[in-house]
Amino acid sequence: MTDIESDKIQAELENGSGRQRTLTANVISEVYPFIEFAILFCSGLLVAEIYVGGILGHTTYFQHYIWPITVTSLLTRTVLTLGKAYQLRTLIRFFDGAERAVVGIAVAFTITVLIALFLGNTGDFSRVWFVSWFAVSVASIWTARAFASHYVTRSLSLDAERQRLVLVGDADGLERLRTQIGVSNLQDLVLHSFDVALPGGKDASDADIFKTTLEYLKSSPADTIIIAPSPNSDLSINAAVDQFEHLPVRVKLFLDLGLQDIPLQGIDKLGNAHVVELSKPPLTEWERALKRAFDVTISAIALILLSPLLTLVAAAIRWESPGPAIYRQQRHGRDNEPFTVFKFRSMTVTESTGDFKQATRNDARVTRLGSFLRKSSIDELPQLANVLLGDMSIVGPRPHPIALNDKFSALIPRYDSRHRVKPGITGWAQIKGHRGPTPHVADMQKRVDADLYYIQNWSFWFDIKIIASTPFVALLQRNAI
Repeated sequence: MTDIESDKIQAELENGSGRQRTLTANVISEVYPFIEFAILFCSGLLVAEIYVGGILGHTTYFQHYIWPITVTSLLTRTVLTLGKAYQLRTLIRFFDGAERAVVGIAVAFTITVLIALFLGNTGDFSRVWFVSWFAVSVASIWTARAFASHYVTRSLSLDAERQRLVLVGDADGLERLRTQIGVSNLQDLVLHSFDVALPGGKDASDADIFKTTLEYLKSSPADTIIIAPSPNSDLSINAAVDQFEHLPVRVKLFLDLGLQDIPLQGIDKLGNAHVVELSKPPLTEWERALKRAFDVTISAIALILLSPLLTLVAAAIRWESPGPAIYRQQRHGRDNEPFTVFKFRSMTVTESTGDFKQATRNDARVTRLGSFLRKSSIDELPQLANVLLGDMSIVGPRPHPIALNDKFSALIPRYDSRHRVKPGITGWAQIKGHRGPTPHVADMQKRVDADLYYIQNWSFWFDIKIIASTPFVALLQRNAI
């Protein structure tokens, strides 16, 4: 379900149109929060009965476990309500709802841990039970959200296949595309058209048109870009793909076959227009939801379990040299959007992005403790917080400093395609040994090739393989400095 579609339906409901739809929506909005509360509460009891009562054999566990189950379930309900996770548009849009729900659960579980620490009764219940309950809750809520999204969409008779289109081409190509799509479909589908012809009969350069299109997409996200050149157009299709393929959108080429209904294999139809797909997002919405749920689960559990180590490392850094324990730096994330990455400080300096200088072997700026942290990759652990915040993933291309991106994006073809997915704490390039300094273009080329291979061949089990290999790589490889 797209933003435009969900906003349109929400507006209809708020304006009172569609009485049956409104009644259905109100029932769903009121009942669904209780369903998730029941899922959390019952899953906590079920896991406790199986593990604590069954495996451990503690028959009197109930009095100790009922309070964290009740408190966590209530906290989750409160956090998700404040986070607008029960709004109709959030239930319609599965990925948005699933992400908010998982983050809300992680926050509620963390607050419960803090309450237990404050009361001094963490020893009253099993940590294995707590972590298992968290994992079961995330999986259960994620499944419930999937069914809810499907049910709401069907109950409200919504068309989930609506697309948000941006058209790029010359005047003749765009006019032919509009004609073949059909006027009745065009009004709701097309967000904007970019014509290479400028006022006065002068043509804009490809670079200008692509730049303008990219700037527009930052404020008006689309589902599909259709390139519509006429037979006599000088518009470079290769250049268009290079510019747009790193975006989380489908890129399609309009084939001007007139209004003939030709049964071509592998060719899509939009109205009566024939289009062929040149590029598409590397992950579907379901795959993104699965990856996000996994990221939130792993990062939340890891932050809880590793909190003693993180505290110890932070104290050691402050003791060894003056300065903050956590180093913050601007880096590019998904869609080239900048974000602040967290790392344990491993140098005596904290350079800004503009003054960035890549670390080299035997770099005098690296502290003794910092050298160990970098070689063991412990300096990357604070990025678990970046994963929880949604800026990063557990697995993905490593985020480079902006200065490094600016340098190599002009030297390596498809370099920016690394940013089609969220950056990761670990990745396929690191597993293959392409970590550490990149003094030569060839060094970075190998890393980019590995990153693109990961993006093109992503699967959930590929992520598991990389995560399982990472500890061994950190211990055995010596590329890091």
